[in-house]
Amino acid sequence: VPLLQVPASLAAVAGTSLASVALRLPVKSLADTMGRALFVGGAASLPVFQGLPKVPLSLETLRVVSSTALGAALIGILETILAERIACDSYRCRVSVYEADDPDRTVVGLG
Repeated sequence: VPLLQVPASLAAVAGTSLASVALRLPVKSLADTMGRALFVGGAASLPVFQGLPKVPLSLETLRVVSSTALGAALIGILETILAERIACDSYRCRVSVYEADDPDRTVVGLG
C-alpha cells in the first residue's frame, strides 16, 4: 500500500521544475512572459469583496433565476447518474439489476 498517491501529471510538473532549478536551465517564467508588474502586490492586488448584490425580491426575479437554477439542477442530477453508471460499470458493482437500473433511487438519494 503506497503511503502517498500523487497524480502523474503533478509529479511530472514538480520533477521538471526541480530539475530546471537544479540544472540552472534558462527557462522563462510566467512573470518573464507577461511582465513582472502583473504580479506586483500578490494577493493585495486581487479585487475586494463588495458584498452580495442588491437584488429585489419579486416574482420577476424568481422567474428569471428559477430557469437557470432548474437547468443547473437537472444537469447536476444527470451528471451524477452518469457518473454512477460509469463507476458501477468500471468496478462491476455487485447490486441487483433493479437497484443498478433504477435512476429514481439515485435522484431520491440526491435529495
